[in-house]
Amino acid sequence: DQAHARLCPLLDPTRRPFLMSRGPTHVLLLLAAFASRAAAGTPIRPAFKWAQSPEDVHIFAKFAHKIDAPAYNNFAHSNVKVTIEPRKLEMVASNHEKTYTLDLNLFKEIDPEESHYSIGTFGVSFVLKKKDKLWKRLLKDKDEKPRNMHLWWEKYDKYQDEMEKLAEKEEAGGKADKMWWKGFEHKCASCTHMIDQAAFSSEAIQTLKDALTTFEEKKKALAEKEAAEKEAAEKEAAE
Repeated sequence: DQAHARLCPLLDPTRRPFLMSRGPTHVLLLLAAFASRAAAGTPIRPAFKWAQSPEDVHIFAKFAHKIDAPAYNNFAHSNVKVTIEPRKLEMVASNHEKTYTLDLNLFKEIDPEESHYSIGTFGVSFVLKKKDKLWKRLLKDKDEKPRNMHLWWEKYDKYQDEMEKLAEKEEAGGKADKMWWKGFEHKCASCTHMIDQAAFSSEAIQTLKDALTTFEEKKKALAEKEAAEKEAAEKEAAE
């Protein structure tokens, strides 16, 4: 069509006989130019690597389709556009030769105002400020595992001890929460004993005891109401 003919004169039937008469070398050069122009319009997903610290998510997007491939280093800062949203990261690096597009839906929310990035010769480094300290993964979809996504081993090693301690702390906190609710469901006497052993002020202890008493009274009243409704329904069915 006309658009492709503008990219490559060989596709223009009015110019083809003349160009073919110039010889194979000229034709090959034209084809190479056409391939280069066509590639510029096809977005490439860049290889990227990531790691996390307790405060931030670190991402490096390389101007290459593979993490171990040579980087394309012909982008000016004005060629790179970045959008950072609470659950989304977008980057487009484009010029007349190549276009790299990164589009990530994040596992948890970040703070865009506190996040930042820097454009280097070989790629873009992002530091995204987390709202929750521990992320199980980077991407929202647990089944999404891009082939060109890698662990950023240098950052991982740097923050590994901190992240392991944080994970242990959160796991212990979760167990403590379960134990509390399990204790709360016990008989009032057991809950009262648990409160008496805690290091609270006498006023706080009394407030908790009153709350537990109210809880038990409401629980008992609800059970009595349900029993009465059940009995009335059975009588009505018998009649």
